[in-house]
Amino acid sequence: MVLNLYLVLGPLLIVLVTVVGRTAATTVIVAGYVIGFVGYTIYNALTTTGQPDWIRHP
Repeated sequence: MVLNLYLVLGPLLIVLVTVVGRTAATTVIVAGYVIGFVGYTIYNALTTTGQPDWIRHP
């Protein structure tokens, strides 16, 4: 769900920067988005790679 939100917000932020222009506010918003996306991706990778569901043990 969180990843889906990030995937929807990305293009919206691109449109925002295109319409409003590159300002300090849009730079901070986009930087926060990128940091949040990378942080969530790392968190998700660290918490789900312990025992992947696709590995079957006999």
